[in-house]
Amino acid sequence: MKKQILISIVLISLLAMGSAFVATVTASAETMSGILIVPFSIHAENNPSFLKPAITDMLYTRLSAENRTVFVDKTPGRTDPVSFEDAVSMGQQQNVDYVLFGSITMLGAMISTDAQLVGVVQEKPLLTFNEVGQDQGDIIAHIDHLTTRINETIFGVVKAVAPPPIPAPGPDDIHTHPEKLVIPGLSPQTPPEPKPPAAPAPAMVMAPQPDKEDVSLSYWKSENFSEAIQGISIADIDGDGSNEIVFVSDNQIFVYRYQNERLQEIKTFSHKSFINLIHVDTADINQNGTSELFVTDYISSQQRVRSMVLEWNGRDFDIIDEKKDWYLRVLQTPASGPILLGQKHGLPAPLDVFIPIKETLFHEDVHKIRYQDGQYKPADLYVLPKGLSLYDFSRGDASNKGHNEIVSFSGKDHINIYNQNGEIAWESNEAYGGNRLFLSAPDPDTPRTDNIRTPKTVNYYLPQRIHIADIDRDGLNEIIILKNKNTASLFSRIKAFKEGHIACLSYDDIGVQLKWQTRTISGYISDYVIGDLDNDGLNEVVFSTVTKNKSAFSKGKSFIISCKPVSE
Repeated sequence: MKKQILISIVLISLLAMGSAFVATVTASAETMSGILIVPFSIHAENNPSFLKPAITDMLYTRLSAENRTVFVDKTPGRTDPVSFEDAVSMGQQQNVDYVLFGSITMLGAMISTDAQLVGVVQEKPLLTFNEVGQDQGDIIAHIDHLTTRINETIFGVVKAVAPPPIPAPGPDDIHTHPEKLVIPGLSPQTPPEPKPPAAPAPAMVMAPQPDKEDVSLSYWKSENFSEAIQGISIADIDGDGSNEIVFVSDNQIFVYRYQNERLQEIKTFSHKSFINLIHVDTADINQNGTSELFVTDYISSQQRVRSMVLEWNGRDFDIIDEKKDWYLRVLQTPASGPILLGQKHGLPAPLDVFIPIKETLFHEDVHKIRYQDGQYKPADLYVLPKGLSLYDFSRGDASNKGHNEIVSFSGKDHINIYNQNGEIAWESNEAYGGNRLFLSAPDPDTPRTDNIRTPKTVNYYLPQRIHIADIDRDGLNEIIILKNKNTASLFSRIKAFKEGHIACLSYDDIGVQLKWQTRTISGYISDYVIGDLDNDGLNEVVFSTVTKNKSAFSKGKSFIISCKPVSE
């Protein structure tokens, strides 16, 4: 059966190749007009080489019906992704009326198709399309729906909808390899009936899927953002009673609101001093009804840190305080709600004295930060077990015995759970977390000479967050933690991650066990929070996933996913 389906895809591609080739080589003629197809970007762990041309051929055959003029862009060296501005420029250069570009994203078995049709003359998007499928074979239906909507938008042609066929029994083994676009029961002699065109879902909404025994998770995915997201937070920023999501890139802050199953942009904020935003949190510490933003910026070239407090004024953000040489974070506490904590940057090591890198980056004392007289001021010490710094830990009743345990990461990303005496009561055998964000400091193992410090630095990778919460609403707290898979070599100074997942762990007298986990997500999970993103009164696990890192030559790419346990 798989062989027959593969033959079908190849035949479709071959039928389109001749006409696509002619359209390609003639697309630069000045008299030409029509639709220009830019081959879609493919985002997948295993990027099958045949998929991009197959998608292009399917689009071409469906859009070029009735002798319509369609071209395929095959510009040598064209790099992904294509932006809106790129599309308009390409359309003007090729002298066409419309440009179609998009992407295919594969997350495990799921597949998401995102596309945009740009009017070149109008210089604006005429159609934005997004559909999600639970099986990679749904890509064929996505292309059908996309081309149907394009024909409706441009030519006013409404496609007749055939009644749905009765599905034939499929083979027992329907678990296909990601490189095979297979629909069970499909053969060259029995092509699938087209599904009715659906209104585009601007974001990914997925049916509940069982991830562990007796637990189902409902997923939602945002559109793609042309940024590598480094941190996220959820809170009521404008005081209207509804939550917004805040996320940061290296030098910008973005605020969005979830509406109609998509994220609507509220504000993008930049500041000339932003260099590398390593952390963002939100909380109403000054008790005025709106949550402040607490962002920490690390300037690696100067090995210096500073934090800012921002508040929404109705139109924009005001910087209401700045803490030089301080790291900031918000800690959720069971008794008193959110509290603001801070820790000063460490001091340079004296010459000829060995000091571990972490001590040069973090001063040994963590303080509570209180709002007083219009400023955020260090107050009482926040006592922690020796060796823990500001971002290492979370605190809560992890054992569900009324205790206030500390759960932290060790230096090698193993989980430590401390008892009431500050002693480690349990330690994991495997590593969790995994972060690409790091701070740099002089290498303590490199000899120093009088009055000269070596320029050589080493990297200290920041730990990921740990959450203690009752996320599945069973009356018991769980430890929510992420796990990115590091693909770099054991001795590499740089960490590289290709996939990750979120795990829900329970803790008792025996130890820790896995309750459930999300499906494995292709990409690097950069941050995650517990919050009510969709404002339905229930908290979700919300996390950012980076599929392309920012470089000197291209923008990054990332998206937001939320998941919540659902009742059976």
